[in-house]
Amino acid sequence: MNKVRLYTIENCPYCIELKNKFIADGVEFIEIDINKPENEAEYNKLFEITKCDDVPMVNIGYQILIPHTSFRSINEAFELTKKFLL
Repeated sequence: MNKVRLYTIENCPYCIELKNKFIADGVEFIEIDINKPENEAEYNKLFEITKCDDVPMVNIGYQILIPHTSFRSINEAFELTKKFLL
């Protein structure tokens, strides 16, 4: 099964909403706060690929879901994540 990596920043209401949807639905994920120094290298690689600094971003296997490009709402991000987990 692909691992879900959720890229967030502290106190982001959209990040919190998506995280809560994952928890309520039992979606296992790893949260990566992009502002923490220990996550800087991983975030820099993600930014090189996406050229996006918006959050929340979701990575499932080879799929990267980007706000305003891959999804327009948190519900859409949640549904797409579940689709890629199948």
